[in-house]
Amino acid sequence: VQRLQQATEVCVFGVNALGHSVVARVTGFKPHFFVEVTSNFTPEVLTQCASELRSRLHLRAHDLTLEFQDRKRMYGWVPAAHDATVVRSFTFGRFAFINSYVLRLAAQYLTNRTLACLHGVTVAADISENTVALSEKFLAAHQIKASGWVTVDANNFTTIAATHRATFSDVEVRCSVGALRPVSDERIAPI
Repeated sequence: VQRLQQATEVCVFGVNALGHSVVARVTGFKPHFFVEVTSNFTPEVLTQCASELRSRLHLRAHDLTLEFQDRKRMYGWVPAAHDATVVRSFTFGRFAFINSYVLRLAAQYLTNRTLACLHGVTVAADISENTVALSEKFLAAHQIKASGWVTVDANNFTTIAATHRATFSDVEVRCSVGALRPVSDERIAPI
């Protein structure tokens, strides 16, 4: 149960203006995937699935959230012939999870159709982005470039004492995902 309820913590590595190595341990990011709403996977069915997953995995309501949103898909895109592209909107259920372990379990339940809410459903859920690496989702969700620069709001982090650090960095801080801001600087961050 502890592994199911351990919140995601993303480590962002870099250097500060003084050249000291820094690790920001970022909390509050929820790994997610999308399930396309179809005649088999209606909003009602997906809502029931979310409820059943919470029950089976002993999760609190905020450990697994579901929201519906419209997303676009592109079909027939060819770099030289933009006029051949067809863009259609679809409704998806966005399942967000406390950690990537729970995400993988939920994807298995939905794919294998082993939830009671899917009784009689003969097709697998159309799950998108369930295999995208957590680090890639984190960067994309916050418009952070790989090897790019970020800043942490000055009053919104906690310095971790040297005796409690998980790394050998000069500075280690903990902050929420909302305190992290991308910086538009074209220089490559030193490693």
